[in-house]
Amino acid sequence: ARHLLSLINEILDVAKTEAGRLEIFPENVDLEYEFSNAIRLLEGRFKDRDFTVEKDLRDGLKIISVDPKCFRQIILNILTNAIKFSGDDCSVQIVAEKRENFAVLSFTDNGIGIPADQLEEVFTAFHQIENAMSKTTEGTGLGLSITKALVEMHHGSIEIESEPGKGT
Repeated sequence: ARHLLSLINEILDVAKTEAGRLEIFPENVDLEYEFSNAIRLLEGRFKDRDFTVEKDLRDGLKIISVDPKCFRQIILNILTNAIKFSGDDCSVQIVAEKRENFAVLSFTDNGIGIPADQLEEVFTAFHQIENAMSKTTEGTGLGLSITKALVEMHHGSIEIESEPGKGT
């Protein structure tokens, strides 16, 4: 039931962003709190997986102005993918730093990586790297398309660098 509800909510989020109906309400959020909370949620979701997430908040960056609900969804989508597509020795690093007037968040994992010809496709709704025959992880292929839309609604941008076998 939870999985079905999650799928329905993802599809509704895609529909709202594509229709221009999703509104954001920025407020100050504490990065340490949001990252720690996301990690706790993921520890519950991935009880059978061993993973570590290291946080590095640089330049005194502690508070950013974002829509809290959207920000939680962004970091949960990115961290969920990192864990889902990594082996038993999953390691994720989050770096938050200031660059000019921007907060830059970088997430690095030691997962399976993404082939160069599919890097831009990961932001397309319903796109999945694995095909139906080789699929080993659950999901709809909506997480990163929603993430991109939410980041752009905050006047941000998202980029991805990856190499098969070397992480993302």
